[in-house]
Amino acid sequence: SASRARRPDPGPGFDERFTRLHVLAKRSARHGGSRHSARVYSRGAILWVGLDPTLGHEQRGVRPCLVVGSGEMAKHQRFPLLLVAPLTSTPLSGPLYPLLSPSASSGLRERSCVLLDQLRSVDKRRVVRLLGRASAAELVAVDQALRALLGL
Repeated sequence: SASRARRPDPGPGFDERFTRLHVLAKRSARHGGSRHSARVYSRGAILWVGLDPTLGHEQRGVRPCLVVGSGEMAKHQRFPLLLVAPLTSTPLSGPLYPLLSPSASSGLRERSCVLLDQLRSVDKRRVVRLLGRASAAELVAVDQALRALLGL
């Protein structure tokens, strides 16, 4: 009917089939969270996160994200939220897109850019699994880009 809200057009290339990670993310959210809800993720952790639903140019789907918020400060939050920046394997240049390298410790398979212009708070129930950690040198580059982004 005309009174029902329409779902926004997801855009070209959107695949209606669910991958295994999509199913896990939906199941986790539907059941009120998972083992991840009470867990404290430290800054620099790389996680698979279900970002749907989204609007416009927001990154969508289940994708790796870098935790940029302080795990220590998260203990003082009212809700179980994480401040994350999505990652993309699409090569980007500019000060807002620091690079993360693939390694055993990061869990990344390919070189990735941190999309600091896509910072977002997500409920811990969106976390599908822990991938790994960014290196200290990579976090320094993220810090520099965050300072520029936020004007600090």
